[in-house]
Formats: sequence, structure tokens, C-alpha cells
Amino acid sequence: MPAQPTEMCENCTVSRIDLRRCAGCGVVRYCSKECQKAHWKTHKPHCVLNVEMAKAAEMGPDHSMRLEALGKWCDAFSGVLGAASASALNIMNFPERVDDSVLFLFVDFLPGAKAPYTHDIVDAELVPLAVVRARALAEAAAFPSGEPPAQRLATFERTLAPRPGMIRVLLRDRRFSLSYTTPFVVARNIRQCKHDPLWFEHLQMCVTRPGRAVRPRERP
Repeated sequence: MPAQPTEMCENCTVSRIDLRRCAGCGVVRYCSKECQKAHWKTHKPHCVLNVEMAKAAEMGPDHSMRLEALGKWCDAFSGVLGAASASALNIMNFPERVDDSVLFLFVDFLPGAKAPYTHDIVDAELVPLAVVRARALAEAAAFPSGEPPAQRLATFERTLAPRPGMIRVLLRDRRFSLSYTTPFVVARNIRQCKHDPLWFEHLQMCVTRPGRAVRPRERP
């Protein structure tokens, strides 16, 4: 006996056995690209929600706790993070970098560690804003059925767009696929401040619990 249709297209409700799932959330099904495009406006909010729920399930029930811990860690070390960010961009000598660069700091959550030493900094990358923008576009193109390119760019512009007099830093937890964006105000006397060429090593030392060895830098 031939296989019987068990699923319906979300748009035209035709029953078929060869329906394809939405590439974004993998939940709903469509009989054609035309139906998927026609139904996108209706499905969009559900697609985004399905994706977020899947991510949360993958990361575990403590996802929100980890994000909160990252925010508290950032607040606890805001002074040294801000100073390190200034030297990372070397805005003492190149003030224009405040507007055209973003500092990525890669951290690793330490389960069971007592505050404020809850994260290690394992790597850093200074990325031109144009490159960050290109990455956002590439991710949007590789994920066509999820957040549309225009909306992805709008999110990018809202979170990492230039802010006068502020250094943009993105803290990213590699192991748990979450990030925390935070700006740091540039000191008015920044031109009189001394650039620290060893800012990364000194930052690692500041956020590592006294008596504990500093983690080796981990390149991807």
C-alpha cells in the first residue's frame, strides 16, 4: 500500500508526503517555495519564536541564568574592561576607531565559580564595522527562512551601530552560543592616557581569581 499523506502545507493545506520543512525553524511544512513565500508574513513571528525555543532547549534550562551571569560579570569588571577596550582599539592614537571598529571578547563560563570571577577571557578580536556588517549579511543569506536580511541588518544597526564617544564591545560565550553587547564611554582625557600593548594579558589577569592560573589564549 502506498504511503498516505500525513502532513498539510501550511499555506494551501494540500496533503502530501513530500512536504519540505521551513529551513528556519524546521517545524512547519510547505509544498513549494511559492507557498512558503506567500505564508511568510503569517509564519514569521512563529518562526522566530520556534528558533529561539530550539536554541534555548539546546543550551539547556539555565540559558537565562548564564546570560544574567555574563551581564553581572561585565558590570563587576566594567572598569578594567573599559580600559582594556580603549587600548585594544588604541584610541589614544587613533580616535576614529571608536566609530569604525567593534571589539569582540570571547569568554568561557565557569560553572560553580563564585562571583565576580565567573568567566575566563579566552580570546579577543578587533573587527572593522564593515566586516561585522558583512558577517551579518552572510548569516542572513545562509538562513533565508529565518530572520529576513533587512530585519537582521536592522538588529545589527540597533545593537552595534556607531555611538558617539562610546566603544562598542561584544562579549561572546563560545561554549553556549550567547552574547552580550555593552558600550563603554571614552574618557575625556583619553589622549593623555597611555596605550597598553599588553592589554589582553593584563585583562586576563584582572578577571582571573587570585591564586588561579590564567588560561592560555584559545584561537579558533
